[in-house]
Amino acid sequence: MKILKYVFLLLLIIGIALVVFIATQEGRYDIIKERVIKVPEATLYNYVNDYHNWENIGILTHNDTTAIFTYPGVSSGKGAIASWRLKDLKGEITTIKAIPGDSLVQKAVINGLVSYIKWEFHEMKGATKVSVQVKGELSFTEKAYAVLKGDVQDNLEASLEQGLKNLDNFLVHELNTYTINVGEVVTKTGTFYLKQTAVSSLEETARKTTEMLNRLLLFAGENKISTNGAPFTLYKVYDKQANRAEYAVCIPIKEEIFTMAGSDIEGGRLEPFTALKIRLRGDYSHLKKAWDAGYREINSKGLLLNATLAPIEAYTKSIKQARRPSQWITDIYIPVGQPTVIQAEEAVPMPPLTSTQGTTTTGEPAKQATVKPANTTTGTTQPGNKVTTRQPNAGTGQPRSRGESQEKPAGTTTTRATSTPANKPAGITTAKPPATTAEPAKTLPTQVTE
Repeated sequence: MKILKYVFLLLLIIGIALVVFIATQEGRYDIIKERVIKVPEATLYNYVNDYHNWENIGILTHNDTTAIFTYPGVSSGKGAIASWRLKDLKGEITTIKAIPGDSLVQKAVINGLVSYIKWEFHEMKGATKVSVQVKGELSFTEKAYAVLKGDVQDNLEASLEQGLKNLDNFLVHELNTYTINVGEVVTKTGTFYLKQTAVSSLEETARKTTEMLNRLLLFAGENKISTNGAPFTLYKVYDKQANRAEYAVCIPIKEEIFTMAGSDIEGGRLEPFTALKIRLRGDYSHLKKAWDAGYREINSKGLLLNATLAPIEAYTKSIKQARRPSQWITDIYIPVGQPTVIQAEEAVPMPPLTSTQGTTTTGEPAKQATVKPANTTTGTTQPGNKVTTRQPNAGTGQPRSRGESQEKPAGTTTTRATSTPANKPAGITTAKPPATTAEPAKTLPTQVTE
């Protein structure tokens, strides 16, 4: 009996000693890792800023790229959220501060462990120095787990080091793998679309395009609006001298949508038009080369540039369909042919409904859209207010809408664009192609419907 008592006391003493040992362990951790990566600063910032790309680099998932990610809201910029599961690991990360091209601050929760992450980007000659800092504090349970399973700080340091290495290898390889194919003159099909417009400096176009595209896709999902093809950007103004761009980011939809006047998300209609098609297969940093190739083709073939219509950049295959940038496909359509008569359309205002989304990119808070069934009228939302759903008409015109520049009237002389846009839907800023001038020709090659 005495032996059992002594054993019990001994175990009690050992237990108390273990508790004291765990409680006195350092509970705070502060880890900083740096690496120089041979890509432009804006490219690296935009890549890290979009959580879709985290599936490729394995940061915070123990460098296991098989983790299953989900995105409950927007995936880039302030307020972006991503969550993941990997075996017994469950995590979530939120962007709480984003300074474009400079820094990001994020909050990560991994199996209950809260950490704060800060990224800083410093431009160097031909490269970017990236610094990532992870800070946090361990609870008693987490300290005990660290004693049994290994030091948390050591594990985080190893994970960050390998994650930066993966980021370096992945970006450098993927950015250098691309092809550009200048196609033929085609007829770009028309479509209804939802759009969000913006006016910004040239440097801000890539970031704003990404944010607006995420916003539009979320809006369409919340309101059960069926999309009908690849998102695209319409460029109205791209002025290098004034450092000013005016553009609309659009998602094609099956039925025409009307929104309340003043809403930052509007409906529109793209009419069919004749265009030279250029296809880029690869990262968006090569868009400038693709636009240049298109304008060189216009010059060499003597095609007539139709400046009354806005050129289009369509994101046929993006990060939503392919994780590797080398597999992304962007189709550029540069309008060619005779000037087009532009006829304005009056949008029919509809009573707004409530959208659950918070922050928007431009204008007032988004109003809920209302879809009208094909070939029917409705008055259920507001008595006496009937609207008919329409399908795209044949022709070659672009409707005006809020925030877009005025179009040229019929008979206006066609001139060359003074500059060419080059943008992308996600992640990577790129320079825009220079102005190109081509002599007009009387005829066009045989057209193919696109």
